[in-house]
Amino acid sequence: SANANYRSFVASEKEATAQAAGEIANAYLTVFFQEKLFELAKATLDSREKLFAIAKGLVKAGIQPPVEELRSLSRVESARRDQARAKAALEDARLGLSMLLGYDQPTPLRVTTPRLPKPPSEPAAAIKEAEQKRAAITAAEESLVARKDAADSAEAAWFPSIFLLGSASLTYVFPEEFTNTGVTRNLLAGAGASWQLDLAIPARVEQAHAESAAAEASLEEAKRSARTEAARAAILVRMGVTQLDHAKRAEEATGQARAVIEARYVRGLSNPLELIDAEDADLSARLTRLQTELDYSSSIVRLCVATGRPIVDDSGSSGASEKPERDGRPEPLRETQ
Repeated sequence: SANANYRSFVASEKEATAQAAGEIANAYLTVFFQEKLFELAKATLDSREKLFAIAKGLVKAGIQPPVEELRSLSRVESARRDQARAKAALEDARLGLSMLLGYDQPTPLRVTTPRLPKPPSEPAAAIKEAEQKRAAITAAEESLVARKDAADSAEAAWFPSIFLLGSASLTYVFPEEFTNTGVTRNLLAGAGASWQLDLAIPARVEQAHAESAAAEASLEEAKRSARTEAARAAILVRMGVTQLDHAKRAEEATGQARAVIEARYVRGLSNPLELIDAEDADLSARLTRLQTELDYSSSIVRLCVATGRPIVDDSGSSGASEKPERDGRPEPLRETQ
């Protein structure tokens, strides 16, 4: 029973480690994509500042009314607000990652492109892998073994205890003249049995069987929870591939439309409302693509934790150049990723 409890605690430690790794991986992904969102906010601000300069020129040339300069200026200020908001979100994400990694203060970690594995996206395959590798199931199985062994131990209290005993002694006696040496030898050996009447034995047996039944129910619950989590995560991964593909296509299409309308606007062939709509659609498509990519990466992390797989894919490691740095010093990629 003690050995089974020990194995259960070891498996529980592995499960806790996997959950912590998943939390850190999600924090890492958040920092990575917040950097992308901050870069997008800066690019949007640069674009709107250029369009503001063009709008001023068009107003000065009499091609556009003066109100268009004010409208363009308001969009520049809105972009500056969005950049400040993205900067704050990035710093908050960095703080969260630093605290999870055990640093006492925010640390300027440089994140790189995550290398995530490709777990099975079919629910049946994910469920099978979870049943084989999930540490939570192993912990519940070992806990059940411990409870059953404890029940056997409680029932064994009805039987007598058999014991062996033995004793041996050897004594040397030295007289004062040291002329003779006396030796005394004693040897005792035997066997016995004892039986104790304990009125609490039936209650302890019932309690042990009840705990065994509870452990069996906990095992079934752990299996059901692991299967459900693995199946849901696999579905999210499979659907995330399709969503990400459509998001990339939408981003490409809106980017092309915006480029055409911007070129027409510079020549005075498109009105400002068309430009605003095209710019908003392009920005929305970019944000959607980044959010979809973050959701897809997070679903991979979730599936790895659910199936007991390692989160970091080290198969494509190429050396220290890809490792994050802190204050100019390389940090282990596994520590942050």
